[in-house]
Amino acid sequence: MNDFGVMSCELGSHGLKVARENFEIGTSGMKNMKTGEMIVGNLVEEDLELGEILGNGASGYVYAAVHKPTGRPVALKRINVFDKGKRH
Repeated sequence: MNDFGVMSCELGSHGLKVARENFEIGTSGMKNMKTGEMIVGNLVEEDLELGEILGNGASGYVYAAVHKPTGRPVALKRINVFDKGKRH
């Protein structure tokens, strides 16, 4: 199991900035804040190849996946947005 430690996040009108990891997730996709490189832009379900289930909790499942256009391995968490009572 990985130990990612504590991350500092800032949620604003342009998206989510994760300072420790130097990336930003916004309406145009995910980019490296240091280089400006787009890591993933305009992600759609067809861009992902789902693999095995890595884990699950009260709100959903986490899958291993591959971002087909770049070949990058990613983890994808699927949650049921209608099960608000199970999320905290």
